[in-house]
Amino acid sequence: MKITVHAAQKIEEFRAALAEPCPAYFRVLLERQDCQGAQCAFSFDEKKEGDVELLMEGVKVVVDPFTLQWVGQGTIEFESNPTQSGFLISSHVH
Repeated sequence: MKITVHAAQKIEEFRAALAEPCPAYFRVLLERQDCQGAQCAFSFDEKKEGDVELLMEGVKVVVDPFTLQWVGQGTIEFESNPTQSGFLISSHVH
């Protein structure tokens, strides 16, 4: 798994904007997988037993082993356009 510099900057921007201190880790979680592909959720969270911890572009990321097998070759990106913005996992090579 990789992360773009832009996504890492956005994570730190969101962390800084929170009124209360947030957990140290940025979690990637596979919410569902179906014929249209996989959908991931992203949140600030604590490390849980069995999690894999990654340090990428200064961001501590945690992911459970099941999610990692589906998104482990992907890249965390942040996209923004006139209709929506958010994090996503891309599978193309940078």
